[in-house]
Amino acid sequence: MDGGNAQALDLFILNITLTLRCTLKCKLCAADVIRYDKAPHFTKEFIFNVIDRCFEIVDRVERFQLSGGEPLLHKDFNAIVQKALSYSERFGNIGIFTNGTIAPGQDLIDQILSFGHRDKFKFYISHYGNISNKADECIELLKAAGIPYEVKIYHGDNQHFDGWIDYGNYKYQNYSEDSLIDMFKNCAVNRIGGIWSCRYGELHRCTRSASGMDLKMIPRVKDDYISLFENIPIERQKEKLRRIMSKQYLTACKYCSGDFGTGDKQKRYPAAEQIK
Repeated sequence: MDGGNAQALDLFILNITLTLRCTLKCKLCAADVIRYDKAPHFTKEFIFNVIDRCFEIVDRVERFQLSGGEPLLHKDFNAIVQKALSYSERFGNIGIFTNGTIAPGQDLIDQILSFGHRDKFKFYISHYGNISNKADECIELLKAAGIPYEVKIYHGDNQHFDGWIDYGNYKYQNYSEDSLIDMFKNCAVNRIGGIWSCRYGELHRCTRSASGMDLKMIPRVKDDYISLFENIPIERQKEKLRRIMSKQYLTACKYCSGDFGTGDKQKRYPAAEQIK
């Protein structure tokens, strides 16, 4: 924790990617799962180290998210949840994201109940209709156990957020400086303080930044992210995080469609359209 008069480093959302393996193959996947020939998958030991390192740098997180891909595919998911709970006083709740194709096992339900504070957990279920063939079972299990959950309906005529958004194909957009600043200021992700994305041992302010750099589709700009395991003092990591938090835009913004969170002009697409 920061001492003295140093400003606390609090994040609203910190998203830990456990795996990019998934049960679906969605055309406009925001996690870029479909861009990988072999989906990255992170070991339990690596994820444990990532969690430890994040909480050495960050003081508090409101929503500590475990996501994928489909995170319930990870064979060590329960152990990862237990590891996260060792920092339970440092976050508001654990958000577990699932596409409704896998129901949580009774062992996970029992683990959550044994912790004694169900409000420390929240499942976020994206319901894509028939392809989310375990969504209803998942809802019933959570309801019966009294575990908080939220269902986002992504099928039919009244889809959550009116459907999905196309972030673009990482094409350089040639925006002006003023346009980049305005776009970043109005981006829905940025307005909530960023969905800080932790992948590959790196902490990025935006998932597009993390994926784009890993896929070599945008330039790797070290000033835009924290390399968690870089051999430098933690205080320097904290200072760098503060600098990133104060940025007016990211390199990734130059390669974004600019449609995310910028008002009524956003075009929406049917969610979870499957690639054959």
